[in-house]
Formats: sequence, C-alpha cells, structure tokens
Amino acid sequence: MERDLQGTASQSLTVGGAPRQTSPGPEVLRGPLAHVKSQVEQQTEAEIGDPFVHGSEGDLKGVPGDADLNVPLPRAEEDNQATVRQLWEQKQVNDGLAAEIRSLRTEKASLSCENLNLKAEVQQLKLKLQVRPDTQEDRLTRLHRQVLEAEMRCLAMEKEHFNNWRAVNATRQMLNTYRKMTQDMSQDLRGSTCCYENEIRHQQERARGAQTAAAHMERKVQELRREIDHSRQVLAKAKSTFRPFPGGPAAPAAAPAAAPAAPPAAHRGPEGPGRPLGHVTRPQEGAGSRGKSSGMQAHLQI
Repeated sequence: MERDLQGTASQSLTVGGAPRQTSPGPEVLRGPLAHVKSQVEQQTEAEIGDPFVHGSEGDLKGVPGDADLNVPLPRAEEDNQATVRQLWEQKQVNDGLAAEIRSLRTEKASLSCENLNLKAEVQQLKLKLQVRPDTQEDRLTRLHRQVLEAEMRCLAMEKEHFNNWRAVNATRQMLNTYRKMTQDMSQDLRGSTCCYENEIRHQQERARGAQTAAAHMERKVQELRREIDHSRQVLAKAKSTFRPFPGGPAAPAAAPAAAPAAPPAAHRGPEGPGRPLGHVTRPQEGAGSRGKSSGMQAHLQI
C-alpha cells in the first residue's frame, strides 16, 4: 500500500519536478480541497470575464511597444493561477499522503510486533499440542487408578457393613432372648415373693399363737407350783400334829419320802401344723399327786 501511495504521488509530478497541467481527480478534491477549488474557480471567472473588454480598460498600459499584442494577457494569468492552485492542491495531497504513509508505517510496525507475538503463541500452542497427548494419557491412567481404588474401598466398606449388620442382628436376637428371660424371671420372682410373703405371714401368726400358748403354759406352771407348795405345807403340818395311839397297833410304816418336785415344764416351741397347742399333762406328776392325796386320806382315817 505504501508503494501504491508513492507511485500515485510520483505520477502527479513531471519528470523535471514541475506539476502537470491537470486538475486533480474527484477523490483528491474531497473535503476542504473541493471547497477551495470552487472558490478559486469563481474568483477566476469573475476576473477573467471577456478578454477583450478587460484589455480595453487599461490592462495594456504597462506593456512595451514591441510586445506581441496578439497574446491575451488574462489567459497567461489564468494559467498561472491554475498552476498555483494545482501546486497547492498537490502539496495538500502530498502532505496527506505523507501523513498516511507515516500512519501506515506505524501500523506496520505494530502489526509486525503483533505478528511476532502471534508466531510465538503459535509455537507455544504447537508445543502444548505435542505435550498434551502424553499428559492426557497420564491423567486418564491416574483417573483409572483412582477409580479402581475407590471401587476397592467401596467393596471393603460394603463387606464391613454386612459384617456389622450380622453382628447387630445377632446382638438384637440375644437382647430379645435376654429380655424374655428377664420377663420370665420377673414373673417367677413376683410369684415367689407372693408365696414367701404368705408363708411369712403364716409363720408370724404361728409365732404369735406359740407366744400366747407359752404364756398360758407359764401361768399354769406357776399355779401348779403354788399348789405343790401348799400341799407340802399341809403335809408338814399334818406330820407335826400326828400322835400314834399308845398300845395300839403298830404304827404304820413311814410314808414314803415325798417324791421330788417335778422340774418346771420346759418351754416348748410352736407346734407344727395339725398339732394345736394346749395344756401339756405330766402323767408322773399327776400320779404322784394322786398318791400323796390318797396317802394323806388314809393317814387321817387311821
């Protein structure tokens, strides 16, 4: 593009450096150049008018006598003005082209830097693409290994869970068995407790009855002892007051010694079931007392 602009600028100049006698194209005269051109053309047309009329008003005063009067002077001035206008327009075009060339050079430099950066990035991407397959394979291998390890852990956990479930189930069955045994033992304990309480009440009643019988027996024993003491006193008094008849029949044989007093009745425990408590008779003691009373009656009769 820079070469095209330089070629366009060189074509607008002649070989000797003088501008060509051609008006710039419509693409060059856009913007402010077109406005300047229109003003210059209007001024030129107003000044030129009819060449013969201006020549008659005194434009020829400074012309020498030997000059060629057949050449119209306004025509030369018009050509000069056109040349000046073209030079100015060409200068503006050259300035614009130079500015555009500088901007294009700057853009070219920036694009070159960007192109270098893009080439470096492309090289890096190529290297990454060369390295990526190995990396992907390593990642896939690592992921497969992790998956296998996770599956092994899951299997171990499932096995442990099954063992724990079996242990919990066995423990639950044992707990139910022990609970049933506890309930049965509790029922047996309640039944045994009731039986033992009844037996205790029965034994307490028997003990109270035995205590009452013992107290009754103690009173009777005391009464018997008092009777025995009284009988001894009466017997001793009778012996002291007895006098044998003189010349009478032989005195009867001495009365047998009085039998020793029977020991007090020992305290007997409560009778067993079916054997009610009552007054315990002593046959020996009764026989002795009867013998003593009959002997006393016989002695008194004599």
